[in-house]
Amino acid sequence: MIRAFEDDAVVHVDDSVDPIRDLETIQHELCLKDLQGLQQAVDRAKEAIRKEKGIARAGEVPLGESFVSAWNKCVKLLEDKTFIASGDFTNLEVDIIKHQFGGSLITTKPVIYIINLSKKDFIRKRNKWLGPIGTWVKEHGGGMCIPMSVEFEEELYALRDLPDQAKQFLDEATAEAEALGLKGPNFVAKSGLPKIIKQGYKQLNLINFLTAGEKEVRAWTGERASERANERK
Repeated sequence: MIRAFEDDAVVHVDDSVDPIRDLETIQHELCLKDLQGLQQAVDRAKEAIRKEKGIARAGEVPLGESFVSAWNKCVKLLEDKTFIASGDFTNLEVDIIKHQFGGSLITTKPVIYIINLSKKDFIRKRNKWLGPIGTWVKEHGGGMCIPMSVEFEEELYALRDLPDQAKQFLDEATAEAEALGLKGPNFVAKSGLPKIIKQGYKQLNLINFLTAGEKEVRAWTGERASERANERK
């Protein structure tokens, strides 16, 4: 989540609002973390080979060509402050990254950028940072950008047990947009949380399904690939 609103009451750690700077900082920190993870992965691989082949601690440990190739590509990307997910890998290298480098590498994951706007900007769907953020994301491997407003969501959530007042709140927000000449489905005020949840499931290739019994109905989460596998059985 990236902050794109000004509010003197909400202190920023860097004392100013600059989403591009924040994106650069987050990206740098994630790349550093994954560089550590890669080193741990190669150490584990070497230790496993030593035990299997009885190689002394000081001895040279042979690593597979594809393993070395995948590792070198990942290190180069991360040193250039680029997410691994945006790299060009062979199918075998992808398999090695997934199963031998470990699932803890953060920059291999799909990314959704949540842009936290002020309530006013969220209602009118305008903010000076939306364009620059979108450009930065395209230049750094791509990803989905979803504007939302914590300020808006907090006020709406406070009315969760008061449906009439919640509806009035949304209607007033929609009317505020219409007063600015902003009309149409895109300017009908509503919570941004459902979109974030749905896109999160989609990016992670997950599904949600229900089971029902006499005593309860439960929601479950599973991988979409599992659903396709079941269809083939």
